[in-house]
Amino acid sequence: MNIHIHTKGVQKYNKGFTLVETLIAVTILATAVAGTMTIAFQGLRGAQLAKDELVASYLAQEGVDFIRAWRDQNYLSGLVTSPDDADWVSGLVNGAGGAPCATANGCTVDMTDPTSAPDICGGVCNPLTFDPADGLYSQEAAGGTRVNSPFTRTIRMSSLSANKYHIVTVTMTWQTGPISRQLVLREVLSNWQSQI
Repeated sequence: MNIHIHTKGVQKYNKGFTLVETLIAVTILATAVAGTMTIAFQGLRGAQLAKDELVASYLAQEGVDFIRAWRDQNYLSGLVTSPDDADWVSGLVNGAGGAPCATANGCTVDMTDPTSAPDICGGVCNPLTFDPADGLYSQEAAGGTRVNSPFTRTIRMSSLSANKYHIVTVTMTWQTGPISRQLVLREVLSNWQSQI
């Protein structure tokens, strides 16, 4: 018995993807990758914002510490002769050096030279510079290994009670990418000798 199978009219199908299936697969893959990349980018940007905020808070505290050390140096140098003497803030808000930190524009300090007096800011304070060689921020001009940083520190002092208390306000401003940021630290500085 001979059996004849007619194959006329029967199509052979190639195994594989059609163009539509390929486009759908590529779209799904691209969406998954884009979502993952967006999350990674937001994480990196959040880490950079957190790092800059941490640096700004340390620089603000450093400004307060400089003012406190300046006050203490006024006592140690014998400039303050009595507990009610206003010279405990000499060089900051009164005295021969003027009142750099009591002006509307405020002052800036350079921690790399703790013996230098606070400098009055012109219209605005100059940005801090950073030296990657020693890891220090400074008011020195950029040059050599020293580069401009995004941080600007402005210190203002105002009297709370004559010869007893001053409010020290340190304002840090910086920009991380397109985002402008500001951190304000306030601390009350006292004439601790008047309490003794």
